[in-house]
Amino acid sequence: MPDRYYVVAIPFSGNGGWDGRFIADGQSPSEVAANPMFNMEVVTPQYFSALGVPVLRGRAFSASDRESTVRVVILSQSAAQHYWPNEDPIGKRVKLADTSSSYLTVIGIVPDTRYRDLRTARPSIYFALRQPFFPFVPTNLAIRTDVPPAALVATVRRVVANSSRASPSQARRHLGSISLDHSRRRA
Repeated sequence: MPDRYYVVAIPFSGNGGWDGRFIADGQSPSEVAANPMFNMEVVTPQYFSALGVPVLRGRAFSASDRESTVRVVILSQSAAQHYWPNEDPIGKRVKLADTSSSYLTVIGIVPDTRYRDLRTARPSIYFALRQPFFPFVPTNLAIRTDVPPAALVATVRRVVANSSRASPSQARRHLGSISLDHSRRRA
């Protein structure tokens, strides 16, 4: 099977996303007040490899990042740079501001991505799908393949239909067509 991952919003789909303000462990009140909003994504362990996004430091999520283990996150380079400009961010901790949430440990750093908009790379914080952080889960299945996407439709529908955890398959679009549509809207 080609690379696949679940997401809440398909890249460049125009479905928006979530932003959040985070606090790094040990920040002063004035530092917290200056923290920007970051893009938030809930992803599977296959997410980065499927999109061809390298893990620059640390590691990607794995099957061992589950609900009963230490809560972990992966940060984009600019998010890590904001909190720890001259330090190694691996092992540092952040938490969502204005909540009683617990701290999450940074396990990896990835480049900033153009997930919502082709023109602007945004700082992001990624959460492990199997460590529920939000009251919902991703419902879109994204697949990266070297064959024409239409050739996989029947196989994917069969696999999804036979999966006890899968939701019904809905519309399908090739990421190239989504990216092209998005760039035309922005032009």
